[in-house]
Amino acid sequence: MLVLIGVPEMIALVLIVAGASAVVCSWCWWRRLQRMVQAFGVREEQLGRRIADLVARQEEGTSQAATELAARVGEVNEVVRGFKHQARNYLRPMKDVLTRMRQQIATHSGDNEVLLTMLGDGLRDLETYDWRLTRLIENLALVSQLDTPGEQMILKQVKLDSLVDDVIRDFQPLADRKGIELSCVVPIEGLPVISANGAGLREAICNLVDNAIKYTPDGGHVDIVLAVDRARQVILVQVKDNGPGIPKEDLEAIFQRGYQVETTRERRPEGGQGLGLYIVKLIANKHGGHVKVESLVGEGSTFSLVLPIART
Repeated sequence: MLVLIGVPEMIALVLIVAGASAVVCSWCWWRRLQRMVQAFGVREEQLGRRIADLVARQEEGTSQAATELAARVGEVNEVVRGFKHQARNYLRPMKDVLTRMRQQIATHSGDNEVLLTMLGDGLRDLETYDWRLTRLIENLALVSQLDTPGEQMILKQVKLDSLVDDVIRDFQPLADRKGIELSCVVPIEGLPVISANGAGLREAICNLVDNAIKYTPDGGHVDIVLAVDRARQVILVQVKDNGPGIPKEDLEAIFQRGYQVETTRERRPEGGQGLGLYIVKLIANKHGGHVKVESLVGEGSTFSLVLPIART
């Protein structure tokens, strides 16, 4: 039986759904934070063993141990400070969105069409910040894993074009919200199989695409180009954007942990804590490859992930 409801009931239903969504999102964020804490627990345990070893060496009179100990503790503190700062940058605008939605309900209660449009915009904004917070926690946990001395990735044969298709599907809604055209170019002759850790490589490409969408203006375009260099026996994953570009003096430093370009790439709430490109470099290195960037201020940037072709 079809039941018709009026506009006031529809608005009430939307508000109930929005409230339920907020509860679900809060639970999801809590679960993610728990995973992050668990990752830090592993990190803390590893650091504890490292400290014990260094203290033993220090007791033997080696000044190098004390220096290394201070450096490792400083690295952990740096990551924690960065996370706390960036988490605030996400939670603050989320609170602002909720406040704005409450004000809109009070101000436009008599104009149902306008109110529904505004509430829809607010929910999309919350989805964007939820996505960013998820990416932040995933990157933080991944750094904890990749930065561990002696940590090795398990490599298997991977079809790169299928992996990139998955990445595009994940990021398409985020690109659509900014009116950004997200495209992929694959060689007509296809791609050879590569030896890679699928999850790690996917995360590296995700970070490059996320970075491009973040700094590309509304209505811009982000292109993923897959190419093969047979002479060098490598595959290139290029992510191109038409964003503000990066100053020449910053190009060498952007892959360092915690580094952010502030001169051209303006600081904004969705900006990261300088982990994304650092992770790309770590993953590329563990695959026997590397990452590089070409950029012109005012024209955009091209990041190239260079990976060796699997030996057959």
